Amino acid sequence: MVDCSVHGAPRRGLTGSIVGDDKGKLKFKNQLIYRVEVDDPDEAKDCTYFDAITASGLPVVNLSVYSIGNKWIPYSICRSKSAKQDPANIRYWDVTCDFESPKSEGGEQDNQPQDKPESVDDVQPKIEYNSETIDVVVWKDIDGNEITNPVGEHFAEPTMRPVTLVVANLTFYTTTFPWTTIADHGSRTNAGEWNGKPRYSWMIFDIKRSPAKIPIAGDPGDPEAEPPVPPTPDSELDVFQVSYTVKYNPLEHGWKETKILTGTKFRSAIDADPEIYMDSKNDMPTTGFLDEDGLKSDTAVIGEWEHIPTLNFSTALKLPS
Repeated sequence: MVDCSVHGAPRRGLTGSIVGDDKGKLKFKNQLIYRVEVDDPDEAKDCTYFDAITASGLPVVNLSVYSIGNKWIPYSICRSKSAKQDPANIRYWDVTCDFESPKSEGGEQDNQPQDKPESVDDVQPKIEYNSETIDVVVWKDIDGNEITNPVGEHFAEPTMRPVTLVVANLTFYTTTFPWTTIADHGSRTNAGEWNGKPRYSWMIFDIKRSPAKIPIAGDPGDPEAEPPVPPTPDSELDVFQVSYTVKYNPLEHGWKETKILTGTKFRSAIDADPEIYMDSKNDMPTTGFLDEDGLKSDTAVIGEWEHIPTLNFSTALKLPS
């Protein structure tokens, strides 16, 4: 293994791209090129591309964020590197680092480099919306009438209809995110209003957690203070890039479980002991409709259950300000 290190500041690459899709989203690609030097000139002939491409001071694939000078591009991660030896001086290599941003709903100007943050709390979260369709059981038509055969019986096969869900992909940086949080937050619904919608209307479906390094701006100091405050250099902060996939269910009951209330027993009065539901014509046990108190009902009543654990989304998930 030949020791190499970055020689000087990086320069912007000669190529880049902005790629759109049919959903109106854009993906950005940028390059930074680093000059890498073999520390011991006598080892230059033994240096391989791998020695150069892994030199200290270079961005790390799937970890480092685009940063040059006092600017950076949030969420733009190094996705690949390539190395080319200088034919005029084999001690030097040019390492090209390719950075890629996640698809964005914003315009072309939204991916411009910005000032480095002073802390991870200064980095704005990103949220993007799309949709998907699922099939759900429905008990009534659009006019509120029960879906039954001509004599009022429900069909053995329930009626299904498509429902369009809103899918929110929320991404942010945080300094701590234990892996246990994935289990603690996964498959949870919102305990209170979140993103403008009421309790039990949003549910977390997927959580991704990956380490990242983001640049932190140094303190310029104050030379006129007593005593003078010296400046501090820029630094890198080890963080986690966290992404949540959260889905909004527009139905009135949201993500609650719904069923028609039926049973072989009923109550003749609230809090009375259950009795066997008898067919009045044939004097035989039967199954009939119930209301929410367990009393007999002439029509189907839909029961709702909150069967999914809840989570305070307002504290667990960062929305852009």
